[in-house]
Amino acid sequence: MDIRYIAGFFDGEGCVALAKNGLYRKAALQITNTDRTVLEKIKETLRCGHICITRKFAKTKPQWAQAYSFSVNKRRDVIEVLQKMLPYLEVKHEAGQKLLDTLLSKSSSHLEWTPDEKTFLCENYKKIPTKDIAKKLNRATRSIHCYAHLLDLSRQTKMRKWTQEEINFLRENYNKMNYREISERLGRSWHSVESELRKRLGITKFKHPIHRSWSADEVDFVEKNRNQMTKKEIARQLNRLYSSVYLKMRTLEKEPYSEWG
Repeated sequence: MDIRYIAGFFDGEGCVALAKNGLYRKAALQITNTDRTVLEKIKETLRCGHICITRKFAKTKPQWAQAYSFSVNKRRDVIEVLQKMLPYLEVKHEAGQKLLDTLLSKSSSHLEWTPDEKTFLCENYKKIPTKDIAKKLNRATRSIHCYAHLLDLSRQTKMRKWTQEEINFLRENYNKMNYREISERLGRSWHSVESELRKRLGITKFKHPIHRSWSADEVDFVEKNRNQMTKKEIARQLNRLYSSVYLKMRTLEKEPYSEWG
């Protein structure tokens, strides 16, 4: 399908939008029509956007034919489509040009991205944490995220597989320790611990007392060893969180928060 035909179709049936969502503005190009076949051909030609059913007048105007809406919402796609259609637009040329100017002026941060910065971001976005990239380029982390999104860069994180030793630890301690204690001991998030218990081990009823009461023997152990052992050693010995041991020691000897460590 020729881009001039699409531009003419957009002039008659299209809409240019720049909606405000809180602190941000969302740009979109939309064409609504009852012929889905035409919209499919437009989507195929532009290689972007999506088509959905419009139900705005489904109840109030049941006699009307079913309408479909083709929308382009991604910032990069909106810019690309507008640049292609603008030479052939008549009715919506002014609105399209205004939207394009707005997007181009806000497509980067306060400082324009140089070719060297763009190359560095593309090569290291999946390797280096965002904070380190921001420090290296002297930019805000939000600027890094926004420009990476504009370039369609993404990070694919690999999930660390559970070892048999970790699974055995879960079987032995899921009724003795809570999510946080197990996750701290295994170096995993408590969401990962919960998921593993439910999906792989089939454990749906998980006893996880978040505030496990201190027994007299545990308190006695803390009092006897608080000067001989570190808090971490006591926590490991009693199968408790470091923060739990610290709070108990603080109540026993009234040590200030500044001594956390």
